[in-house]
Amino acid sequence: MPKFTEASLEELFSRYAQDDPEVFPAIYEQIAPGLERYLASRLRSKEAIGEVMQEVFLRLHQYRYRYNSKHLAWQWVFVVARTQLRLCYQKQGVRAQEVEFLPELSQEDSVSTNMDRGRLDLEEVEAQVDPETFLLLKRKYIEEYSYREIAEELGLDEANLRQRLSRSLRRLRQSLRGREDERAEDN
Repeated sequence: MPKFTEASLEELFSRYAQDDPEVFPAIYEQIAPGLERYLASRLRSKEAIGEVMQEVFLRLHQYRYRYNSKHLAWQWVFVVARTQLRLCYQKQGVRAQEVEFLPELSQEDSVSTNMDRGRLDLEEVEAQVDPETFLLLKRKYIEEYSYREIAEELGLDEANLRQRLSRSLRRLRQSLRGREDERAEDN
């Protein structure tokens, strides 16, 4: 069996999407440690962690043909993992616990890479936005409230809320990219 130790996750998923089953062990080897850490930080039971990991890999296999190489593979893995985690919480009758703003699934530390991969530090976000915007972001992306639930709780129009969240995320991305550019210039 060929080794794919030098291949990126995107290359591996592209091959897997073309029905190359030999790449699966390399995909598993790259994803499993980070995925397990992510799930362990959110679930208490080793059994639940194992079940969710199985579901994630099952979904990745089922939907491998849908993988789009224009996107980072970690983003795709993250979406699948988060969906399976949410289903696990629902099965347990628990609302998603408040955890880091968005989870860490890879080793890189740069702000743009973190943003691209769906990760941000909660304190960094809180420092960048006003308290009301932070509450909106927290309700939607940490606590996973629906737009309707947030609008009802805060007495806002749902369409207005969607627009505010969209603009807030755009400004946050621009701000964080600007900070990264400043850091690059300093080095």
